[in-house]
Amino acid sequence: MKILWIVLVWPEPASSAAGVRTEQFLRSLKEDGHEVHVWSDCRSNLHRERLDEAGFSTLSQAPNDSQFDRSLAELVPDVVIFDRFMVEEQFSWRVREVCPIAVRVLDTVDLHFLRRTRERKIDRVSTPDRFDQALQLLDAEFLNEDAYREIASIWRSDLSIVASDAEVKLLTTSFQIPLALLELRRLSYLPTVPEVLPSFHERAHFISIGNFHHAPNIDSYRILRGDIWPEMRKRLREKGFHDAEFHLYGAYPTQEFGGNEAAKNGFRVKGWAGDAIETLKQYRVNLAPLRFGAGIKGKIADGWAAGTPCVTTSIGAEGMHEELPFGGTITDCVEDFVEGAIALYSQESLWLEGQSRGCQILASLYSNAVGRPPLGRTLDALVERSKTNRPSSFFGELLWHHQFRSSEYFSRWIEQKNAVMASGAQTTVEFSELTSNPPVPNSRE
Repeated sequence: MKILWIVLVWPEPASSAAGVRTEQFLRSLKEDGHEVHVWSDCRSNLHRERLDEAGFSTLSQAPNDSQFDRSLAELVPDVVIFDRFMVEEQFSWRVREVCPIAVRVLDTVDLHFLRRTRERKIDRVSTPDRFDQALQLLDAEFLNEDAYREIASIWRSDLSIVASDAEVKLLTTSFQIPLALLELRRLSYLPTVPEVLPSFHERAHFISIGNFHHAPNIDSYRILRGDIWPEMRKRLREKGFHDAEFHLYGAYPTQEFGGNEAAKNGFRVKGWAGDAIETLKQYRVNLAPLRFGAGIKGKIADGWAAGTPCVTTSIGAEGMHEELPFGGTITDCVEDFVEGAIALYSQESLWLEGQSRGCQILASLYSNAVGRPPLGRTLDALVERSKTNRPSSFFGELLWHHQFRSSEYFSRWIEQKNAVMASGAQTTVEFSELTSNPPVPNSRE
């Protein structure tokens, strides 16, 4: 089977859980014998070169350019996977036109509209001592452009890969997405239960880890620095833990966290961690006071793989453990967060229980050997089924109607505008010309 994966950016597994997850999928498909091509409209960089060295066929493809159509016509993939709904918006109409038989799959990575809607609610109603204001959202709060775009992308696709059971539940209940259009795929950890881990007494300090480009992480880091750590440090010193520190890791640290004030307050910004799990193994407790977010939180799952229990919020724990006991502590109050972190840090029996639970969650939910068949097998079945009885829905076809295809016509307008500019002509191309007189479907200009 020939698979084309169009990525938003070249995967960076050393920088984010999303990068780890995408690379896991790519390698799994390749190991199963499929021909895997990876395209992006990003420029070439070291991350693309790493894919080339691993044997993947890669291509940097400019957006809003008919060269994509020609490249696609030469490749003729069986399956095209879009990395996030923004990529589906940009390229799916071209795939549908050039390769109408190809199965189109959306990898949501996480539900962007859920994360962004929660972030906006935090900005409106947040109080400093609570973490759960954005946990439960009313259906009316999803009436925003992010939700319209992402839900439309899911309906247009033959299948959407979703990262957590909580997101599957939201899509099927609040948005009536048929379960047959969704595929639950978490991160995978091998080995799921580490054989050798540093003991309680071989570890020290608290840790938080995550990409500084991710808004939920930045928000949690500000809370840690301003509200949680000062109170934790005071109480730790009262209990005799004078040397305990908090260490913050993540790719692309911002100027806001660039200063090293650690010498006087124990809050140390360490920057990028080459190996997240090996780094987490050095620490006793993992902190993740997330007030908004969605999907799988790689920082928590990485901590479990390192044997490091976590203190987090209901939003941090959402979709991470199903009905299994959480590997650490869940709390939505700053005061309880501080107390829970200190209890895990100071009580070995409690810490061992949290570590054991984390390992059990990984073995039960995040193992390649558990649950669904390999992704390639699922795609194979979808391709075979589409040859005789391709799934379709009224809403999906409705969203392909030309009146709702603004992203296609905007792309066509950009392409024509670029062509005019390149030719040096003085002709102006108005976007309204394309939207009021759209091209005949299935014709090429």
